[in-house]
Amino acid sequence: MTGGIRAIAQLPVRPGHEDEFAERFSAAGVLEKAIETAGMREAVLLRPQEGSTFVVVSTWDSPEAYAAWGQSSVAERLRTTFESLMAGEATTATYVVSDAVAKPIGVKAST
Repeated sequence: MTGGIRAIAQLPVRPGHEDEFAERFSAAGVLEKAIETAGMREAVLLRPQEGSTFVVVSTWDSPEAYAAWGQSSVAERLRTTFESLMAGEATTATYVVSDAVAKPIGVKAST
């Protein structure tokens, strides 16, 4: 897949509240709500193996599509849902997808 942008959001969660954050994130349907936004292709929430900063990686058709999600009333309501669990402000960076490859899960590399 080429084209579009990839957004990387780092979400610093208060130490000791990782389970609650993950459960509330899932229960709130954050990714399900975001995928309804025009121009969103995919997203994943990554839970840290160490530390307490979660990461959301999302792929969008354009910077404008990503900005529209970020400025939506749905995104704002979701942000306020998690305020009490956050250890600080979320940070986001965007990148242009210039080259990519993917293999379906379970497919082994050829030798």
